[in-house]
Amino acid sequence: MTVDSASPGECTPATADPAPILVGMKTSRAALVLSCTAAVLLTACGPEPQQAPEEISGGPAGQVEDMAVTAPDPTGEQLSHEELRSALESHTSGDITDTDDYWEHQRELNTELQRLSVDPPQCKHHVVSSALPVPTSALAAFAVAETTETHAYTFPDASAAQGHLRNEEQGLGSCSEYTVTRDVDGQQTDSTTQIEEVELHTGAEQGIALQREVQTEGSEYAVAVMLRQGAQIVAVIAEQEASLSDEEAADVVVDLQVQAAAILSELTGEEITVPEPEDDEENDDDADAADDTDTDSEDGSDEDSQADGDTNTEDESDSDEPADDDADAAE
Repeated sequence: MTVDSASPGECTPATADPAPILVGMKTSRAALVLSCTAAVLLTACGPEPQQAPEEISGGPAGQVEDMAVTAPDPTGEQLSHEELRSALESHTSGDITDTDDYWEHQRELNTELQRLSVDPPQCKHHVVSSALPVPTSALAAFAVAETTETHAYTFPDASAAQGHLRNEEQGLGSCSEYTVTRDVDGQQTDSTTQIEEVELHTGAEQGIALQREVQTEGSEYAVAVMLRQGAQIVAVIAEQEASLSDEEAADVVVDLQVQAAAILSELTGEEITVPEPEDDEENDDDADAADDTDTDSEDGSDEDSQADGDTNTEDESDSDEPADDDADAAE
């Protein structure tokens, strides 16, 4: 079922299929940085704001209603929606949507996002921009399964894709914890997000991995991986039942990276490798061997020193004998 604002404060079933705003929020790159924070908050219906929303991305929201219903055609190194969908269909399951499913509903989504308050305030720009389903200048396709989401983004060139991922990395570094509040008719709903980066070794040109916890009435957990090769980006997000230890999160990251790399390889025509994880036992054995070598070296040095000492003692004893003979001769 979808929701639509029939009148201020009312929620009624909408005839559009699929649910554009909520599906747009669910299948957004927010799943990597903001994820269900906005999705949870946007499920409540409320009155239309009295003022026009601020500019977010793709032009001021007041101009959105004049936009075409479908997204622009691919340009530069961008792939088509058909190519994005084909790659997702080959490697994922679940419902697949693309930029066109979101495009005509930008105004409603922008309006809902502007209702959010973010603490600390300096994180609002990053949180709101990350909540948009499609980055500026990109086209995208999304596959949503029961506990996993896969996002494929295509940019006009590698520089644009690199800049997008760099912005996400910077946001991760400066806004690793924030609270989002939505006020509807004086009733506030708070959601706190905590994000922790997970170490990632990748054969792609660029990548990040993270573990995220979102606290509203309860807690929701997820691990995500985002890889970039050239002008293409793939993100895979998997829900978790609980917070994971560093070792557990690292194991999940390896699995998600395998999925992302397979899709990215199909999109780029290049083989994106996933480095073998380092074996802790082998590392321990190497460290033990190094310790043994050091110990042997020390023992050898001690033995050499002792041998040198014995030799010196013998030499000194031998040198005393002629002295005694000379003494006898003198007598």
